[in-house]
Amino acid sequence: MKVWVSQHVGSPGPVPGPPIGAADLAEEVLWPYPAEWTVRFCPGDSPYVVDVEVASDEYGAHYLTGIAIRSGVPTSGSGTPDDPWLEGAEYAPVSPRDVQRLPLSRYARAALAIVNDPLTEEGRQEARRILVPRGRPSRRRGAAFYRDLLATARDLEEQGIRPVPEIARRKHVSENLVHQWLHRARKLEATPPSVEGAGQLKAEEGELKRATRTSGKKPDRS
Repeated sequence: MKVWVSQHVGSPGPVPGPPIGAADLAEEVLWPYPAEWTVRFCPGDSPYVVDVEVASDEYGAHYLTGIAIRSGVPTSGSGTPDDPWLEGAEYAPVSPRDVQRLPLSRYARAALAIVNDPLTEEGRQEARRILVPRGRPSRRRGAAFYRDLLATARDLEEQGIRPVPEIARRKHVSENLVHQWLHRARKLEATPPSVEGAGQLKAEEGELKRATRTSGKKPDRS
């Protein structure tokens, strides 16, 4: 995962988008507040880019003003800051179902950690700690856990940090268990979606049968 941070200097201006009109002002409608900071996350295992927008109050406390999910388009080495995209590049349309699976609360907490300490590495270290997936793999969130864990491990490697001991330390588990998790994550990554989906369905059917034997009642498949 890559992370960028930008601070918007000067008087805040309107958020890009539709302009507010006189009738809107007369009605005193709600209108987006401009961000003072934007923290951009580019997950290695997602086609999307996540922008977390942050502002501060008169006492210097930071708070979120917005989260934007956008399609990520490949850039070109010959591009410019104003036109960075690779000519003819394709991008994945934003899917509401995929957006629901994104760990937005963790991105928000990580962004606040970075903005609270933008001048040293401690803020980014705190952000990396936050972005480690919580808990342990389970039947219902196993695939998501392994996907997030593998992305975290690759992010740590890019920063010159050994992922296994670091993840083990943060999650208070043995390094051997982390090795097993990562092995499983790589196998899932190499598994075609149809096969993975069939395996998950089979596991859910097994769980359904066990529940039936335990309760003595017919399962509700509705």
